[in-house]
Amino acid sequence: MWRQLVISTDPVIRWSLSRLIPGLYRSVCMTSHTYLWDLVNDRPMHSEFQQLRSLWKSLVQFRLIYPDIFDRVPPPVLAAVCKYLGCSIVHFPALIPRSQLVDLKKLAEGVTQESRESLDALLRDPVLSMPFYVASTLFNLSIDFHKEQVFVLQGAQCGYPIQRATPPSTRRGLCSQLVNLVLHSAYIFAALTTICSRRPQWIDMASKLEIRPLLQQYTQSSDRSIRSRAQTLDSICLVRRDGLEWACNGVALRVGPTQADGSCEIEASFDHYRWPYPPCRQHVEGCQYLFLVDRLHSDLAVLWVPLSDMFKDPLCEHRPITIPRGPWATTAMHVGRYRTGNHDKGRLVLLSADLRPLSPVAGGLGQPKKLHVLAIRKEKVPYNPGAPDPEVYWMTEEHLVHAVTLRTSSNKFDPIRLYRTCNCDRGKKLWRSMSR
Repeated sequence: MWRQLVISTDPVIRWSLSRLIPGLYRSVCMTSHTYLWDLVNDRPMHSEFQQLRSLWKSLVQFRLIYPDIFDRVPPPVLAAVCKYLGCSIVHFPALIPRSQLVDLKKLAEGVTQESRESLDALLRDPVLSMPFYVASTLFNLSIDFHKEQVFVLQGAQCGYPIQRATPPSTRRGLCSQLVNLVLHSAYIFAALTTICSRRPQWIDMASKLEIRPLLQQYTQSSDRSIRSRAQTLDSICLVRRDGLEWACNGVALRVGPTQADGSCEIEASFDHYRWPYPPCRQHVEGCQYLFLVDRLHSDLAVLWVPLSDMFKDPLCEHRPITIPRGPWATTAMHVGRYRTGNHDKGRLVLLSADLRPLSPVAGGLGQPKKLHVLAIRKEKVPYNPGAPDPEVYWMTEEHLVHAVTLRTSSNKFDPIRLYRTCNCDRGKKLWRSMSR
């Protein structure tokens, strides 16, 4: 198809192939990144990543054998293909087994031997830059960043992943390593600027706040190259990810029917973990549902925060998300989860006002150090004075309840758009019923 796209002069054929080729790559790459982890055996699914690795290998070899071939490919087509191929590598590095990246690293060695282009030109090449990035120290460091942020390997691939807040001491060490690497290596600096154009999720808001003070001594350096790199990295850390659109982030509350004594049962679950849904997470008629919604990728305002770091982060303020009051909760209640490496079938833990577990979950008992609290994050006053709480709501069919202040307003969202990409069993049923 690549050959037909290049040699054809028929505008209809070129138009068709320009849409078909990116679509095929997107289909394969999204499947590969979604099913990188075997939930049953708790191990990587090597065969799935093999597809992704083979696609990279064939594309790079094609580029080396026919160096001018992609000059005749419409730039948006090539950019889209490379974006899909690099999605897992850029955004989910910890989910890819290192042993499966050997071929990409070998490709980087082969490119160095066969290509006459400069290293800077290779890093700007949309096809050749990714093997070089994988072979770099920067990629290994991105794995370390992402391993701290991903909550469970399985839950990170489906729908909208809620990341973990990296403990402050660990974050400080990783950011120091990143600054040292970038400032003292032209290669690493070029690789970072290339990758940051795609806004990798492992460089989150807290990391940016940590990095900027570390750069201050270098922005006035007498060494021109170090000063320039420090100023560029500082500008990268100023860039914020604006929310793309409102979305269900997978956290749901199910409120059972009112009992004779006026009480109600309440369950919390993470519904984007994966299908098929166990019975405890399927939509049940007669129950009330509340879904947690926020702006997709809005600098990761919603996170799982280690209980031990909840109120100790020097850069960020964490405020626990509160369950709305009602017959099911007459006092403040919050949502928790244990980081044990298991998905626990999407079940979450209800916490009391003082953040103590109210309901056990397999693997959680006796492991208080692994308990995390669902919270919102915002910069502390010295960094962003007067900043309001992020917009995060519990949503019912009629109302929105702010997840921290519990302020209530009418539901302003278009359910068809909100649930369009939602993986919740309940959300999909509501989406179908509302879109009729």
